[in-house]
Amino acid sequence: MASVTATPGAGDVRIDAKGIEQVWVEAGSFRMGTDSEMIETLLKLNPPSFVTGEFAGEQPQHEVRISKGYWIDKYEVSNRAFRAFVGDGGYTNRAYWSADGW
Repeated sequence: MASVTATPGAGDVRIDAKGIEQVWVEAGSFRMGTDSEMIETLLKLNPPSFVTGEFAGEQPQHEVRISKGYWIDKYEVSNRAFRAFVGDGGYTNRAYWSADGW
């Protein structure tokens, strides 16, 4: 009997070989950014200038397509984890990189 490997679903969590908690991001499409109508609505709320200063970077709203699902770390990389990556040959071991990333 062949073993069955479950396909991860959106939001599934795992712990990788280094003990890092990761979340599965499914392939698919989503709208990224903020459209002009939403920005007008937000401006009526009188947000602080550090917020309004970012609105230009939110436009134009556009569709993004993720063609292949992937695991991503749940939390930002810590200095300790980065040191471990470098110590494990992270910049010199081609096995850690995709062809495009290398």
